[in-house]
Amino acid sequence: MMVGDGLNDAGAFQQSDVAVAVVEKIGAFSPASDVILPAAKVGRLGALLGYSRSMASVVRGCFVVSAMYNVIGIGIASAGYLSPLVSAVLMPVSSVSVVLLACGGARRAARRHGVSD
Repeated sequence: MMVGDGLNDAGAFQQSDVAVAVVEKIGAFSPASDVILPAAKVGRLGALLGYSRSMASVVRGCFVVSAMYNVIGIGIASAGYLSPLVSAVLMPVSSVSVVLLACGGARRAARRHGVSD
């Protein structure tokens, strides 16, 4: 992780896994950084790291749910128990449910780590 002011850190930001620009004005443009953090909230960097770890777990969980849904759906469809119409309806339902799961997980993780504002 590289933390800098975002002004002359583009090279270091490109070499890092995660680039955090700490800025006085939140409107400051720093296209090379992954995260723009207001200088007044630099003390919350630890909470941000915890949040990012929690979000990685949320993403993995969403992948597992999606994979299980698709494996079960393919099995049922291959056995001939699902009509094409029902399958066509269930696919968007799957997508929406995974998005809602991700949003709910993100909200819970943000509250747990105190980064919800």
